[in-house]
Amino acid sequence: MTLVNFKQKLIEIMVEFQQRWLKFFLETLNLSNKQIDDICYAIAVHVDGEAGYSYEETLESKIVTDSDNIDRFGAYRIYQSLDCDNIKQMKIEEAYEKK
Repeated sequence: MTLVNFKQKLIEIMVEFQQRWLKFFLETLNLSNKQIDDICYAIAVHVDGEAGYSYEETLESKIVTDSDNIDRFGAYRIYQSLDCDNIKQMKIEEAYEKK
């Protein structure tokens, strides 16, 4: 087994563990099976739009995906990206030329 294969297998095991734990936790909240399935699907697809299984798109999945995108591309994240380029110390002309 190569290191890449090992890493992929480890990720698969971790995802499966997280999904089982999540389902167990949601069941303790006395939610319906449909609610649990909708929540699990929303979490599964929020990063790349793929859950690894067929399920109809839900309002929950759209909300979680949109929220994740807002977090990923929000003002603070943009600031962090600019800060990495040391843009705070640049003159306006230099910053404009950099893009």
